[in-house]
Amino acid sequence: MGARAAFHAQRAVAATFRKVFSRHTLRNVTASERDRPSSPEGRKREVIVAEAKFSSWVGPVHERVFCYFEPHNPNPLLVLLGSHCLEALMRRAEHSFKGAFDLITVNLDRIVFYLAAWGFEVPRGEGFTRSDESDAEYLGRRDCGDHGTLIQRVWQKARTSRHWHDRKTERFNPVLGCPTIRLGTPRFADGEKAARLWRSLRVPAGVSHQLVTEGKPALTIIHVEGPSALGMGDYHYE
Repeated sequence: MGARAAFHAQRAVAATFRKVFSRHTLRNVTASERDRPSSPEGRKREVIVAEAKFSSWVGPVHERVFCYFEPHNPNPLLVLLGSHCLEALMRRAEHSFKGAFDLITVNLDRIVFYLAAWGFEVPRGEGFTRSDESDAEYLGRRDCGDHGTLIQRVWQKARTSRHWHDRKTERFNPVLGCPTIRLGTPRFADGEKAARLWRSLRVPAGVSHQLVTEGKPALTIIHVEGPSALGMGDYHYE
């Protein structure tokens, strides 16, 4: 595909994304909003995360493709695709991306999932770790200075480090699995909160967080914003 054709293809995908998700505006929610009672007491709960949608699944069930758009850009920028069906993934990646992309095979217990990553650094082998305190593995990174994206895999019955940042915010975007995110001090006077990661969650600076899996592994896309976003500075461990 020529550069001009690829450019117009990506613009068409972005336009479709804006049309489909124009009603999914950014809003503030509590971590347990789905279980929130209708009583006045429930409505007074402290706001702890912001929620928005920057990803979607498209196509027929047997050929569904996960599409992830980088949220930092003024216009949606498609940087990651994923599918259980390799043929469906390759067709959409070749149509949507301008230039080369990396194909990543993700093994999650008995599940094999494929990712097409545009503009990512992809390590050889099974991935890399970022902290001795964490069980997470990272299969790719996209470093744009003041913002960046990580592809994270966490096996079942495992957890990441519990930490917080002074100036960085993190947005967790689930692809496979439904892990729990534990959110805590110093924002919450009444202690730790827990949220099931079933859609995009933004954790602001100053809020401690930890991802925990139970019986299933999890594949999560993490977008970080702040100074030297993917650097290991500004990490405070609990």
